This record gives sequence, C-alpha cells and structure tokens, in this order.
Amino acid sequence: MVPTYNYIVVHAYGSLRIIDDPEWLRGLVGRLTTRYESSRAEPWHVTDAPADFVDTQLRAIVGLDDKLWLAVRDASYLLAFDPRTHGMDSFDLGGARVSALAIDTLGRVVYSDDLHATVGTLDLNTLRIREDRLTRHGSTTAFIVDTLGTLWLGTSAGDIYSVKGGSARLVSKTGRAWFLAPIPNAIGFSYGSADGSQAVRSIPGPAVGLAFSDTGRAFSADPRGAFYVAAEDGR
Repeated sequence: MVPTYNYIVVHAYGSLRIIDDPEWLRGLVGRLTTRYESSRAEPWHVTDAPADFVDTQLRAIVGLDDKLWLAVRDASYLLAFDPRTHGMDSFDLGGARVSALAIDTLGRVVYSDDLHATVGTLDLNTLRIREDRLTRHGSTTAFIVDTLGTLWLGTSAGDIYSVKGGSARLVSKTGRAWFLAPIPNAIGFSYGSADGSQAVRSIPGPAVGLAFSDTGRAFSADPRGAFYVAAEDGR
C-alpha cells in the first residue's frame, strides 16, 4: 500500500527529544515522504493511504526532534537551531544560568544552574519551567538522564547526585555510578565505583571519559591521541 526505502545504520551519541504527538508526527511523515517521493514520475503522498490506516501507523511511530540545543554563557535563555529551516528559536529561562544540558525521558529539556544551585526543567509543550534546589560542592562536570528517568549530576568536587521527581540525594554507598578524577600530587588519573564496591584503579596518564564493555572492561581516552583499555586484572 505504501512505498518502502532502503536504510543504512548510523551510530550516534547524544540526547534525543522523543515526540509522540500525532499531529507533529503527521507533519514529520509528510515531509519525509515528500523528500523521497518528489523526484519520482508519479510520487506517492500520505493522503493516498486511507485516513484510518495513517492514524493507526502514527500511533506506532516515535519521532525525534532533530534540533540542536544550545545554552548561552552568562545569558538566561536557550537556543534551538533547526537544521531543516536554519531557523533559531530562543526560550527565556527567567534569570537562570545554564551550566549543562540534557533531555529527559519525557522529551523535556533539563539544565543545571550552578550559579543559583538549582536543576531546572523546561516543558516544551507548555513552555513551563520548574526549578528544584540542589546545593552541591563544585561545578557541574557530568549531567545525564538514564533510561529510567533518573538524572545523574557529577561535580568537580567528586560528588555524584541522583535526581528524580524533584528529589535529589548525594550518592554514597548505594548505586553503581563511577568516577574518573586526577590523582592528587601525581601524574595520572584514578577511577572507581562511587559505592566502594570496586577497588580504585589508576591510569598512568591524562584521561577523558570512562566507558565499559559488556564484560565490564574499562576504556578511557587519552587526549594526546590514544586510549586506555583495562587489563584482565583491572589495571
């Protein structure tokens, strides 16, 4: 009933804003169809399919917002760049100063404000802002939302916080968050689990980022142009 296309796989990493609004998805499917059908002698249109069929398909489609979200240093607003139109939208945050950005599982923009010691949420459907107090030591250095909707915030002081439902707590002997930090008064970095269940291990040089394989082996990048892989014994 409808044409199909050949696809390729692209591996990308970042924060995606998921949209399931039927009318937004209808426009997305229409633009996608026009893009790939317009060059054909007899292009197919979404309206060529029965309306009830289209409505059923839309309920099974998940849309991704392809905007690039930017925070402006020393300014109280966010910018959203649309690569399709080259347009730029701005969102006033009412005096907040953004230190880090993420997208939560509901498609809302979440930000850390170190200046005011808060974590804010911008609902793009209602344009309402909610801010929750989160007093922490140091500045935000890591900011990510996991698949369960929990926000994880790491600071330059080595603290790790979990935030969910407006409630924040300092992770101590619970959870399995990991840290990567420079070794004081020495060359190299150390990494370990925040709950102390794993021994702290060392990296002999500068390191950026920490990731794990399916078997638990650690990987870290060397900004000089290499990377580290943990040996079997964890070194």
